[in-house]
Amino acid sequence: MKNKKLFPEELQINDKIRVTVNILGQKFPVDGTYKGNTNDSINILTNANPDPVELSLSKIKEITITEKYSKSGQFDAHIDELIQEFMKIVAIPSDTKNINAENTKNHIVIYNEFSFQHELGMYFRNRLTNYNITFERNIKDFNIEDNDTNNPMVKHEIDIVIEDKNNDSKFAIELKFPRKGMYPEQMYYFIKDIRFMEQVQERDKSHYFKNTYCVTLVDDQNFYLAHKPGMKTKNFIYEHFRTDISNKLKEITGEIHKPTGTIKEKTEKYVKIDGKYNIEWKHLNEKKQQIAEKNHANYKEARYYLCKIQPQKNKEDD
Repeated sequence: MKNKKLFPEELQINDKIRVTVNILGQKFPVDGTYKGNTNDSINILTNANPDPVELSLSKIKEITITEKYSKSGQFDAHIDELIQEFMKIVAIPSDTKNINAENTKNHIVIYNEFSFQHELGMYFRNRLTNYNITFERNIKDFNIEDNDTNNPMVKHEIDIVIEDKNNDSKFAIELKFPRKGMYPEQMYYFIKDIRFMEQVQERDKSHYFKNTYCVTLVDDQNFYLAHKPGMKTKNFIYEHFRTDISNKLKEITGEIHKPTGTIKEKTEKYVKIDGKYNIEWKHLNEKKQQIAEKNHANYKEARYYLCKIQPQKNKEDD
């Protein structure tokens, strides 16, 4: 039962709230998502922890609602924000070796692309309780056809699908976390993911997929830096991902040709991108970098990018 004096009458599960906690006479605000309560505690999901935390009601001075949750799809415009929140608490094995465990205990450790997919999906499930989160869904599940021989689908399985339980709104996410070099080939796969997410929107006849995303995580600087400062890249595909002499990355659009293999070996010559995209690498966690430098650790900085796919006009609407 809620404490009527402490809990707002209109408070419901998944509302965004601010809890003012009294610690040693000092008031501290805690922002998060309301996940329920008992007679003597409240559960709140914060950005700092992957799981809800329990706060004692005896230490709480005030609870205020900062944003109401709507069953009609309150989070439609916030999937990209949730992805970025998730990336703030991601750690990879090289981080945990170089940084004191006290600083990584609240982080989610990612070992490979499978754990990346699983952990992000679970993160969504904890926060998007009004949505179904599923993995490796075939495009046929959504009546998306691959019958254009001149423009075949580049893939058929979607890494993560988010579906609203109350309407037909859907979101699709493709993930990459390469671990074995092969830089030009992997970069080409990054671009193919962008094309795949474009195709999902283009061929979604019912227009259920509101937004699609590509998220790539790397812990190898050869994916985002030239080998030497000011050095221009020799392989054209590097221009889209490695910084050049002007520190600007070339726009991803139009025909992007396959960077490896001889002409005879290349059954697939290029992928054509309809939209225009600029990769913006972000630090996985700047605090880790600072801690590592303070401890004189050999820290291998990880970065990621989030690419939100631009909706293209459905070709069948022409």
